[in-house]
Amino acid sequence: MLFFVEGVYKLPGYWNEKSLQSHRNFHKIPFSMDSIGHMKFCAKSCARFIAEIAAMLFARVGPYHKEGLYQDLLCHELAIKGFQPVKECVQSMKYKDSTGKTITIGNNQSSRTDIEFRDEFMKTILELKSTKKRIDSDMLYQLKHYLDGREDRDWGMLINFISNENIEGGKDRNTGVECYFIHKTETYIPSGYGAKTRKYICEDVSHTISGGLGEYPSMQTIFEWACDDE
Repeated sequence: MLFFVEGVYKLPGYWNEKSLQSHRNFHKIPFSMDSIGHMKFCAKSCARFIAEIAAMLFARVGPYHKEGLYQDLLCHELAIKGFQPVKECVQSMKYKDSTGKTITIGNNQSSRTDIEFRDEFMKTILELKSTKKRIDSDMLYQLKHYLDGREDRDWGMLINFISNENIEGGKDRNTGVECYFIHKTETYIPSGYGAKTRKYICEDVSHTISGGLGEYPSMQTIFEWACDDE
């Protein structure tokens, strides 16, 4: 059981520092101790931790890979850090109709989340992308829809592996890993016709280096074009 207060998960008293360190590799995960000896888990700190892992693996394999490869590599690195990731979890679409009744939509109208976790404290969904552009509204709304349909998930991350080289000199180069953290609030906003939608807190938690998304070498640095001797 977890106790949730303002974005921080508090584990019960029997989860002390010694027991956490003896359970898998939890000492590698960002926990802290409060004033009365309870271990605390901060969702935003964990999101930054995962963003750094994503940036590290991108530095190792580079751009222009498919989303599925980044997904497998991220799961591998998360497992090394002590997490228990699960790929491709299917969830049904739920809809609250005009009578106020919540129904489940069939007809194969389900979705698959990229990465979830077996860890009790990891009430999150990771949505991965491999694109040539920055995170946009389509990506944000996709993750929002996943979280809206899940009472057992409080927050999520968009992890966008960007591969965009400009051969003409790098002016528009945009290669690296962009990470957004979004967290549910208890505030609902009217959306018309008596309906309402949940409000989310959103923050860029990308692991930046010297003001950029990363320092993977440019295409001009990697490929040295041979000159014609004639």
